[in-house]
Amino acid sequence: VEVSAYGSQLISEECKEVGDHDTAMFIMRSQKGVLIHINNSRRAVYGYDQRVEIFGSKGMMISNNQSPTSVELFNDKKNQSKDPIHFFFIERYEQAYKDQLDAFVNIVMNNEKPSVTFEDGRNALILANAAYDSLNNGKSMKVVY
Repeated sequence: VEVSAYGSQLISEECKEVGDHDTAMFIMRSQKGVLIHINNSRRAVYGYDQRVEIFGSKGMMISNNQSPTSVELFNDKKNQSKDPIHFFFIERYEQAYKDQLDAFVNIVMNNEKPSVTFEDGRNALILANAAYDSLNNGKSMKVVY
């Protein structure tokens, strides 16, 4: 596993003042050679942009941004018009947070094993730290779990 991270100060004067990044990209190569990239920006004026696209030899899967409704308008003046996407992460993840809390209570009350393990969390932290190291030193980082 190998990760690279890049950051820039393109749009936010506040980020420039404190030496932080407002735009970033993370690239990872898995053990099987799968390539993953994540783009981040502190500014998406149209709402909380959180799309996922997966491309493979047998097809593609997309999870688009969520809107308050699924209504779309097509007419002679517009090809497509729909509600703006959720603006803040709380709106986007409200149900997920509730589901996580319910799962946690269920695990504790029924003495069950969680589906996410300590090792899963540890590995995610190792990846995040390697990306941070790459961002700071400008080199790709090998990751060993």
